[in-house]
Amino acid sequence: GPWAAPPEARKPPHADDGALLRAAAKQALEARPGVPGHPPAGSHSHRSKARHGHCAVGVSEEWASLVREMDPENTGSVSQDALVPLMFWLGLTRRRSAALVTLELAFGPGDIPTEALKELSPYIDVQVRLVEGLKKLARRESLEQLCEFMTDGDLLRIRAWFYSMKRSPNGHVDLVEVQNLFAREGVTTDRQALFRFLSYVARNDMLAGLGAEGD
Repeated sequence: GPWAAPPEARKPPHADDGALLRAAAKQALEARPGVPGHPPAGSHSHRSKARHGHCAVGVSEEWASLVREMDPENTGSVSQDALVPLMFWLGLTRRRSAALVTLELAFGPGDIPTEALKELSPYIDVQVRLVEGLKKLARRESLEQLCEFMTDGDLLRIRAWFYSMKRSPNGHVDLVEVQNLFAREGVTTDRQALFRFLSYVARNDMLAGLGAEGD
């Protein structure tokens, strides 16, 4: 499919973009329960729950602010390259090309609409959990970083996952099948949060490249 073709070369990102993205990622990680300095899930008092809720709202607001900073001229889009420094900093990839393929799978070719990035802010926590679970899976099964693990071999791993799930006559996969897949692979156990995020992805036709073969 077209998503397997190497992305076109793009202008390198401004240095400030990487610094802003790293700051947002740090806040998202620190806002999660279970990281040092936060009580484990299930042990929150009413006060700590309120504090965590306030923190989650703060991260969402920070992400929205970050997106505005990345598009100071209000063009309505940002370069995919602007997100690559964040992916390097989080240890998601060793190669720019793999990062760009991953971003193209998620958002399609070309620049990313700022509105698409802003609308992801309510789902930051579940996205961080998914990334951590997939990184653990990549470490168990390969020596590659996550982006390479997912995209190398003409997306062989993603294709294998897709064909391991039950599909409708027109080639679509039910969201519950994706939940079951991630549970089998030990990626995440929070089925409710995952379902809400997957529902958002399905409603907004994200990851369209992955579904192209099954349509």
